[in-house]
Amino acid sequence: MKKSFKHRVGKAIEKLFDYEDLGLEPCKKRRLYSLVWKNHGYRWVTLLDADGLLIGKRRALPGEGAQPSSPVNLTIGLIIQVEESTALAKANVLGKAGLEQIIHGIWVDTDNGGRKRLDVFLILFVLPEPTSVAKKKKWTLMKKNLSNVVLQFDRCEVLHVKQGATIEVLRVRFRKQVKAWIKSSASKDEKNNS
Repeated sequence: MKKSFKHRVGKAIEKLFDYEDLGLEPCKKRRLYSLVWKNHGYRWVTLLDADGLLIGKRRALPGEGAQPSSPVNLTIGLIIQVEESTALAKANVLGKAGLEQIIHGIWVDTDNGGRKRLDVFLILFVLPEPTSVAKKKKWTLMKKNLSNVVLQFDRCEVLHVKQGATIEVLRVRFRKQVKAWIKSSASKDEKNNS
């Protein structure tokens, strides 16, 4: 029996941790948190459970002002959301893309029991293209909704893949995204500020 698309995405993401050159950090969960002011204090709230979460470090390069005495590393995240059906509702994907607007940041659990803030992150919407003609109409609407959302927010992209993509094909595509976003010489934010 062929596994579901979301299952294959999960397996492809797991395989990325086998590559030391990517420098990915393990995550305890794929749950994203933030803070709200409530009852005279900051309290944790759950924002969403991502379909995939990949985290790495990027060194802050020298710039203006006095340089820190020790290197500063940023925590970079790649949040993966599979859009098999939820992109039919425009509000659903707008909410996910709007994570960059959360004022107290996006936080994730670490394997050592702690919680850390993502300094910079990208939301990667994975849109599987169906093979059946009957499902193409819905897919066209999802594609349009996601394209419109990407135009509204800086930190999101859409990855188009075939519905029947194997775990290996998905792994290769995700590896390219990790190398481009987490490991590249300059992320979109850094390029925009230069």
